[in-house]
Amino acid sequence: MATLLFEIWETDDSMECVVVSAQADALREPGARFVRAFHASTHNESGQTYYDHYDWGPYRPIAGVTDVPFSSEEQAAQQAYLATRAHPSRDR
Repeated sequence: MATLLFEIWETDDSMECVVVSAQADALREPGARFVRAFHASTHNESGQTYYDHYDWGPYRPIAGVTDVPFSSEEQAAQQAYLATRAHPSRDR
């Protein structure tokens, strides 16, 4: 089963949980602080991990959308990006 790497980031005014990608790194707010990283095989799994981190209770999935497993192609694309990425938590 394919998994993708997600990260949780915070600023004084916001929180984000995003799949690691060049676009997410480019759009991150200046001064954001890295909180944690984890792997997930669906958006349901990533959403529940994010909710668990902040003790928000059950994540509310969208059937047919958030429960779709990530593909091996998505995983390969992320792995290619990760091979060239300097970890932003050390760059900011």
